[in-house]
Amino acid sequence: HNEDEVSGKRAKNLKKKIVWYSLQKPSPFLEHMSVIGNGQRSSALAAATVATVLGVPEQKIITRLSTLPVIPRTMEQKRHTSGARVIDDSYSASEASVINAIEYLKESSGKDKRLILVPIIELGKQGPVAHERIGKALASLHAHVCIYGNAYKQDIQKGLGKSPQATIMWGNDAKLLAQEAMKNITLDTIILLEGRLPALIRNAVL
Repeated sequence: HNEDEVSGKRAKNLKKKIVWYSLQKPSPFLEHMSVIGNGQRSSALAAATVATVLGVPEQKIITRLSTLPVIPRTMEQKRHTSGARVIDDSYSASEASVINAIEYLKESSGKDKRLILVPIIELGKQGPVAHERIGKALASLHAHVCIYGNAYKQDIQKGLGKSPQATIMWGNDAKLLAQEAMKNITLDTIILLEGRLPALIRNAVL
């Protein structure tokens, strides 16, 4: 992976031919993938790169990539009855999945971006520093962010800094939070559900 610093350092010590792939550069493989999460796209693009080296025809690779199964509630695209686009990433929770979700919204077109997020309570001693990193990622996101619960609030706020680009709303009432997140949605709205959110919030959005 060309953008992965760890891979780059390891590759320098190898005395073999290295074939790189990139998620940042335009590619017909990326254009035709049925999955949108960077984790899934990275794995699929790595497989496509190997297939290319082995001589598999490009059109055959593209056909397979376009029919990759989408894992339920893992960066799964849906439509709200209003026409708004919904990305359901609520199956599980990890720092990596939250960061991937934030990066996806940053790269998405459109001005009305919304993220509904629940802090990750399973991280133990790593929780504070992980949520500070999440706060730093949120700081440069032009979006309305609704966070359910107050877990790690101080750590997220520390990462956000004094003038974040994201607007943040905290709440412990799932119904009120869902209502706030769904205000004035349009065809141009993107809503991303991240983490193990209460069923009431998921049902209101989906």
